[in-house]
Amino acid sequence: MAHPDHSPPDYDELDRSLRACGAGVGAAEAHGILCGALCASKDPAAVWPPLILGHEPLEGAAAAALPLLTELYRHTRASLGEDGFEFQPLLPDADHPLEEQVEGMGDWCRGYLLGLAGGGVKDARALPGDAGVVGGDITKIVEVDPDAAGDPEAQERALAEIVEYLRIGVQLVYEELHPAA
Repeated sequence: MAHPDHSPPDYDELDRSLRACGAGVGAAEAHGILCGALCASKDPAAVWPPLILGHEPLEGAAAAALPLLTELYRHTRASLGEDGFEFQPLLPDADHPLEEQVEGMGDWCRGYLLGLAGGGVKDARALPGDAGVVGGDITKIVEVDPDAAGDPEAQERALAEIVEYLRIGVQLVYEELHPAA
């Protein structure tokens, strides 16, 4: 598999495109769906489009969002397939308010669970081995409260630690469900 030497689509551009087409999910949740489908499905390219864009024929703004989503899908598939742990969840960056970053992380996790379910994994906690632990943790992260009060620096550190856990945990789930031949 080729090394993912290019960057994924811009978070804000993808988010605007998805909102413009009435997708019902933003960029973080869409990426979570892609990742869950890639981890769980034997045919992820058939799973993620209807989960993100619906079942109607693609026209107008939805058709315009598809190239960005396809680029993100290819980038994510390549990064999960690499041994170098290149995978990164697509989330709001530090230019966004902390609450928006936390909300994006929760949305990403919700999308990931939806993508897993679309790929046939109905209960992420029932995945084999450590993958089930990661699935259970992601199920809990969905419930994160972006408006929780606390020290902003401590919240930023906690967010960074959780995002790193997601990065490594999703890679572990992918490898558990796609053992090397």
